[in-house]
Amino acid sequence: MAQIIYGIHPVKEALKPTPPRMRKILMGSQKPHPALQAILDLARVKKIPVTFTSKETLGKMTGGGLHQNIAAIVDGTSYSTVGEILSAWRKGGTKALLLILDGIQDPQNLGSLLRTALGSGVHGVIIPKDRAVGITPAVVKASAGTAIHMPIARVVNMASTLEALKKEGIWVYGASGEAKDLIYRLDFKHGSGHCDRCRGKRDQAPGEAKM
Repeated sequence: MAQIIYGIHPVKEALKPTPPRMRKILMGSQKPHPALQAILDLARVKKIPVTFTSKETLGKMTGGGLHQNIAAIVDGTSYSTVGEILSAWRKGGTKALLLILDGIQDPQNLGSLLRTALGSGVHGVIIPKDRAVGITPAVVKASAGTAIHMPIARVVNMASTLEALKKEGIWVYGASGEAKDLIYRLDFKHGSGHCDRCRGKRDQAPGEAKM
C-alpha cells in the first residue's frame, strides 16, 4: 500500500536506501533551491521519477502538512518483528539497547523519540498495535526522516513482550516523569549490560512488567 511522505529531510532520507522504496517524487517549485536540487540530483541517480506540481496540490495531498514544496509516494511502512530486531542485534555483537514506547498517541512525540533513538544507537523500537500512533506521514516528518531507517516492531501484548526480552537477558528500565532518579545517572551496564528503556504516556505505566 502506497503512502505519502513530505518535507525535505523525510524525502531525502527515503532516497538513501538501495534500492529506495520510493515510487515518485512530487515537487511544488519549478525553481528549486539548493536543498531541493540536491534531492533532484539524488533522485536522478536513483532513477526515481519527479513530477512538478502546484503548492496547492501538495497541500491537499499532505493534508495541510508542512511539505516544504516536496512530497513523495513510497511503499507503505514495513514493520519489523521483535525477533528480527533481536537477530540483527545479536549479529552486531554489541550490548542491546531497545526503546519501548507504550501508549504514545501524538505523532510529534513519536517522531521526536524516533529521531533521538536513532542518534543514541538504539537497535530497535517496540510499540503497541492498539491505542498508539503508528508510523504515519506526520511521524516521518516529525522524525526528520529517521523513522525510515529505524527498525520498528508493533506488538499485541506489551507485557508478554517485556517478559520475553527479560528471558533474553535484557534488563528493562521504566521511565516516568515522577521518578526520583534521573536516567542520566543510571548505570546501564548493570547485570548483563543489555537494556530496554520503556516510556508510556503520562500517568500510565508501560504494560505490567515495568521495573
